[in-house]
Amino acid sequence: MNFVSVGDLSRAFTLRNSNAALRSDIQRLSKEVTTGVKSDIPKHLNGDLIGLAEIEHGLRQSHSFRRVGAEASATGVAIQAALGTLQQIADDAAAPMLSGGMLASPASLQVVANTARDQLGSAIAAVNGSAAGKYVLSGAQSMTPPLVSAEALMAQALTVVAGASTAAEVSDRLKVFFDAPPGAGGFADQSYRGSHQPAPEFLLDQSSTARFDQTANDQGVRDVLRGMVLGALAADGTLTGNHTEQSKLMDDAALALTQGNTHLSVARSEVGMTQQRIERTTQRLDSLATHLGIERSNLISADSYEAGSHLVQAQTQLEALFALTSRLSNLSLAKFL
Repeated sequence: MNFVSVGDLSRAFTLRNSNAALRSDIQRLSKEVTTGVKSDIPKHLNGDLIGLAEIEHGLRQSHSFRRVGAEASATGVAIQAALGTLQQIADDAAAPMLSGGMLASPASLQVVANTARDQLGSAIAAVNGSAAGKYVLSGAQSMTPPLVSAEALMAQALTVVAGASTAAEVSDRLKVFFDAPPGAGGFADQSYRGSHQPAPEFLLDQSSTARFDQTANDQGVRDVLRGMVLGALAADGTLTGNHTEQSKLMDDAALALTQGNTHLSVARSEVGMTQQRIERTTQRLDSLATHLGIERSNLISADSYEAGSHLVQAQTQLEALFALTSRLSNLSLAKFL
């Protein structure tokens, strides 16, 4: 009978190789049990990575589109908040202007005028609102606040109405100023600091876009600001001493505020329609990302039960190898004899 012996050096080398292989298996299986993902994906897919690459590309693209959608949604919320605040201010300002009791005496009319001047600052602050560091009502020039300060606007208005002797003349001059087209030296050139070009579109997915065309130079914003300025002019000395004309000025101011409020309602409904489109696209992208995630998991996921069984088996083999190594290390010729 032939007997092939294994020398000490060869045996030690064999034991070390077995030890390293078992440790590597345990590490790999432990990772698969913990993460639920195959550690060697190319081997698991037999080298066919095309399907996985397409899924990964779809997930990255979906993530990018959802990030754009989140920015678009935040912009819409900021515009709604700005226009909604402006509407509320217009309502609050118009109420006392339409009250005969509040305009009955020069003193009470002055209170209404002072309130309008204070509310003008709040109105401009609302319009100058921003989202994610961008001014949402500045059109394409989103890094610049769309409106000058309330003090600057009042100074411009006082220059426009200088020398006017009746409420009708004051109102007409201000209307011309606020409604003048760009390049005519009116509100669009002196008071509005944003762009006359609309803000860029948001690419929501491969085939859908959204854009908010609203700016601080829109008719609704201009009408509300005109009404606020008309009311505030009485506080700055316009038509002083003529209570009748100042009362008419308040009537014109209330009318401008009411007209502006109507335009703002239309603008807010347009913003709401755009927000609805953004929300639908975002929901579709969320569903797509979930579906792709499931497909990816099906491709690369590891069977936790199978991996756990192999892990226990590898640990048992490693313990047996340790025991064998320990016994072999205690063997000697003296003990054998």
